[in-house]
Amino acid sequence: MQSTQASISNFLSDNSTSADLEHTQYIESDINQIETRNLSSSAIDVPEASILVDGNFSTSDSLVDEDNSDEDDGDDNDAESEQFQENLTRNSALFQYFEKVQSDLSKTKYPPPYSSKTFWIRPMDTYFAMQLKNPLSELYKPDIFLWQPHHLLQNGYKDLKCISEQCSGNVTSKGYYKDPHARRAVGLTRCFYIMSYRYACSSCKVTFNAHDPKLMVQLPIELQEAFPAIITHKGAVSREVADLLRPCVQNSVGPKRFSKIIRELHMLEHDRLELIYLTNILKKKKKEAEGVGAFFKSAPTIYAPFSSFDDQSGYAGYVPTPVYFRTLYTSIIEKLRPFMDKMLMLTGGKIIRGDHSFKIVNHIAKIEKSSAFTALYTVVNEYEEIRLMLLVPSKSHSYLKWSFEKMYEAYKMYGHELPTVFFTDDVRADRRFIESVIPSLTAGVQKQSYKSIDSNYKTLPELELPDFVNVGYFNQFLQIETVISDLNDKLSIECEGTIAVGFDCEWSFDEETSRVSNGVDTIQIAYGNEIFVLHLNQEWSNLPQSLKLFLSNKNILKVGKNVSGDLNRIERTFSGVKCQAPIELGKFCKNRGLIEHGKFSLSDISAKVLGYQLNKDERLGNWSVPRLSDLQLKYAALDAWASLRIFEEAKLVPEVGTRLASNSVVVPGTYVRFRPRGENNYVALGRVDEQKEEDWKEFKSLQKSASGTRVIVTILHVSSPAFIPSRLGKSLASYLPVPFKLPILKSELETESEEIVNGCINRDISGSNNSVARSTIIEDIEDDSTSNAQVLTNEQIREELNSMFEDCVSDVDQSSFEYGYKKIMTIKNLNDTLNQDRVFSRVIKDVFHLMDLIKTPSNHGLQVEFSRRFRDVLLVLDAEDKMKVEKVLKENMGTTWDEKMKYDSDWIWKRVKRRVREPCSLFTQLKTLFLTFGPMKCSVTGSALFDHVAWNQVANILHSVNLGHVSDPPDVVLYMKMGIDKYGLQKYHCLRGTNSLEGGIHRHIIKKFGSYGAGPALTDSALAEFRMRHNLDVGTANRFFRNYRSHYDPWLTQVIHEKRLLLNLPTDVNQVAVGLNSLLYRGSEESFGICPLSTDVMSQLHIKQDPKKNIPRRVPDGSTLCVKFDRIKYIANLQQVLYPVLPVLTNEEKALFNMILLKHYTSTSSMPNFYTIAISWNSSTKENMELRVDDPQHMSYHNSLYVEPNNIPPHVTNRRPRPLNHLQLEVIGFNPMIPQINTTNIPSFNQHQYTSLPQEVNIVSNSRP
Repeated sequence: MQSTQASISNFLSDNSTSADLEHTQYIESDINQIETRNLSSSAIDVPEASILVDGNFSTSDSLVDEDNSDEDDGDDNDAESEQFQENLTRNSALFQYFEKVQSDLSKTKYPPPYSSKTFWIRPMDTYFAMQLKNPLSELYKPDIFLWQPHHLLQNGYKDLKCISEQCSGNVTSKGYYKDPHARRAVGLTRCFYIMSYRYACSSCKVTFNAHDPKLMVQLPIELQEAFPAIITHKGAVSREVADLLRPCVQNSVGPKRFSKIIRELHMLEHDRLELIYLTNILKKKKKEAEGVGAFFKSAPTIYAPFSSFDDQSGYAGYVPTPVYFRTLYTSIIEKLRPFMDKMLMLTGGKIIRGDHSFKIVNHIAKIEKSSAFTALYTVVNEYEEIRLMLLVPSKSHSYLKWSFEKMYEAYKMYGHELPTVFFTDDVRADRRFIESVIPSLTAGVQKQSYKSIDSNYKTLPELELPDFVNVGYFNQFLQIETVISDLNDKLSIECEGTIAVGFDCEWSFDEETSRVSNGVDTIQIAYGNEIFVLHLNQEWSNLPQSLKLFLSNKNILKVGKNVSGDLNRIERTFSGVKCQAPIELGKFCKNRGLIEHGKFSLSDISAKVLGYQLNKDERLGNWSVPRLSDLQLKYAALDAWASLRIFEEAKLVPEVGTRLASNSVVVPGTYVRFRPRGENNYVALGRVDEQKEEDWKEFKSLQKSASGTRVIVTILHVSSPAFIPSRLGKSLASYLPVPFKLPILKSELETESEEIVNGCINRDISGSNNSVARSTIIEDIEDDSTSNAQVLTNEQIREELNSMFEDCVSDVDQSSFEYGYKKIMTIKNLNDTLNQDRVFSRVIKDVFHLMDLIKTPSNHGLQVEFSRRFRDVLLVLDAEDKMKVEKVLKENMGTTWDEKMKYDSDWIWKRVKRRVREPCSLFTQLKTLFLTFGPMKCSVTGSALFDHVAWNQVANILHSVNLGHVSDPPDVVLYMKMGIDKYGLQKYHCLRGTNSLEGGIHRHIIKKFGSYGAGPALTDSALAEFRMRHNLDVGTANRFFRNYRSHYDPWLTQVIHEKRLLLNLPTDVNQVAVGLNSLLYRGSEESFGICPLSTDVMSQLHIKQDPKKNIPRRVPDGSTLCVKFDRIKYIANLQQVLYPVLPVLTNEEKALFNMILLKHYTSTSSMPNFYTIAISWNSSTKENMELRVDDPQHMSYHNSLYVEPNNIPPHVTNRRPRPLNHLQLEVIGFNPMIPQINTTNIPSFNQHQYTSLPQEVNIVSNSRP
């Protein structure tokens, strides 16, 4: 590695490139004083019951599994501590050996080994040593590397200069070191020693050794190459060990396992020498027993035993600890990382894919039992090369923004073609963010907005405020107090029961940043002919008292769309407010059959109920201005008034679908549907008329036992003639024709609208039977985007069912079809015409995740066939490719397309391109597919293929298709040519989707690093090298169609390539390392792994930036890595903040968190405002406090995990768990199945430290960002 660094440095200086020279420094003592220890041989067999991770004990099971005990990021606590001893005693074999060597060298002007053309002083081989009278002294001798470079330079000392930057004096000799004589270096099987010369500056008198890195760079490359070790502060390892460490870490062998491997090899070498020695002694003793000594009975020769491995006076073996190897690895990667990262910066990509992995972080060592990161986010290009990889604190886009912006700048800086497509598994959540940070993804896009269900809304008249309605605008605290106080008095006088008012709120929304304000800017109230627009000041921490009373009054019904969310937002924003009596307008209208589902917007509801369109153009605006504009005032007033008008119209319609109670009084004339409990669908429709005695004549046996629980219902329509009502003994078919009367349990009746019942009656009378093919029906419905959406009755749906399935109706689950048909028919096709050239979006849904959204029973007979049909509808085959493949299959293989698909479909998919069709066609085809397969029964179980959850996912899929989030952009080719097969067919690699991220990257990372619980520093370093290795492997395969068969020091390849060019020698340019030559370009501002936070995040959450920006990545020294919270400082350095963004970790942090919540959020009806809490928390962090900053996601997660156990309602309460009664305590006392509770010492917490909380914390429930 030293030669590599020197080669790079030499090349840069020779060619005067603009590369970063600081990246070429020689690897030196990044590992400061490390406390190491010699482990006894017996320590290997001792299982560790606990492992110190990041300074905190994490107790594992008593029996440790070898595969799971290899956590490498903790303190090395597996044996008694032994300090590293380089100072040998004078009577030790090594001390005497070193003294003799230096004495012999001092007698010569030129080192004898150099005369023999070697750097090494080696003892005699074992075989010859055994022939000596006392072989032990020779066996204990290690190899010595002699380093006196001035002897090997042309001008001797004159070619060396002082290492001090302020001095350029000549160098003189200072002789050999004596304490210690040589530097110990760990080899693969045994330690060797480096005996370096000592130099001094003739000018400044500074002394330094011959392996000082500043002196090494003055030497020729070939001389640097001869140096065999990597030097650390007090130790060294051979280059072979260092070179082996990197691939081991990348192949599931962490530092702890690596230390055990090196120990095994060293112990094996020791025992082999001991075996030879003991064998030799036995031979000598045998000769003595048979020779002259035995005849004269002389005393036997006493032979010294072979020393133990770690005996410093004898063999003096030594193996570094896992902590040492871990720090060595991170230090090596730290020096090489600029080259690794620059290769990533130079990687481009037009078709890129991004995905979060939440599994990887579970394998990273925890800090205080909490994960430091939430996910690993990875972006790859069309060649499957990693372009971006980040360890993020949460899934929030804010933690990705900085890195994406820098990546886009790097694209422009290096001249890459800009991205044209981005695949993600959540387009709705990611699209706006991705388009904002990668503007090239908006090129040529004609976005599809989701219209109202009825496109004829535009033809409806616009809803306007009548002249008799008065609008009052109030923006002063006392004004609001007075006017709402008068309103409260008025409402208490005019009504004795409940009274409804229109209610709505507004808050600011920034289109550019997609950031929604956490506060409330306006409250609108409509009552009678008056509308009150209350414009709140952002600086108010409380509401006027009269408004609080208004909001908490249970008798005042607050009617509006999403009104519960508005009221919850008010509670989160202002303290001491308890909002009650919300009436959700969507649910209210749906329950009366006026709209299909409660998710309709206020505009849709207005059009359906009032027949007027509601203009919503002014909604996205700044509502926190000092005074509202006339347009904003009109919009705010109109929303509240429209809500009240809709409520007054809807309440005239009886509520539909409410199940009657057994003791309820049914008003004559009420229309009902007969739906027995347990049934998903109704079996009949009817009307409850006046209860007459004569109607019970046929059912006298039931009249007495009914005792008010049954009611006579006039049946007007039967949907399930085979159904047998309880205790009647006959099916409904036996009572036909309609109308007829039946005594039915009230609890089996639900209210129904007169319109639906009459509609079913009319269809029964007409006897219409539409026999049009099902595909035509579905296509006609979907293409008719201008027709008014009507409320579908069950009878209408049943007619469609009969029309679609004709004679196969018995194979269909009717309740499933009804539910699914209603779901699908609420979604209108937004694309009226087929337009194959239109680009709807360049942020595309992963089609393979899309297919996986619908979960179907694995034992259903149609499950496999549906999956195939779903695939074929989504992905259309290229006709020309299919024709060529069919020809080869027939002529060369003697088989057919269908046969090949059965047993080797992968072979076909590698040779046939597919595309996702345009939204118009795809939408129609998918609707037909879902309605055809979804309700089909299984021949064995009788269950439908789709349950309600599956139908809901179907609706989500059709929404995505409608918006163009699934279809391929027409101007992008999503296949890469991968060569020609032996039949002359073109092979392809599909670039669609994000599956390769999970299967090809994230899974491999878990396999490679998941076994040894790395901490932040080791994880960051291992991922940096993984990215480079992965890109070399897949880049070679996908760019040049061959396997990568070389080393993973691409900078060495780059230097060789440039040298060959200078010498006019042939060179291989078809290499990833040559194509991405990092030596020829300067680095961008990108960062990977643990990255700096964006300025937006720091300013929004009041996170303090570290004044030392652009802190170089540096692994702390070994002795401090075991200090508590040092890894936290490491993360802070990389995030470039004073305090890192981490979860709530320590006991005092948890206590402070609970204190804030219990003090300010005791309400049982609202969620805490975690955004405000995070700001207050971060503002209160002081340098003398061991607190980290937090974001709202961490706060919310901690609250749900610890404060809200057992899924209690999501708010903080003062309720305490109910104590166990006496009987329960007795049961617990003798029940052997319940373990005894061991009392533990609760960590002390200085509550007085936080009795006087900072102002920001004290007002956390009242302040707003």
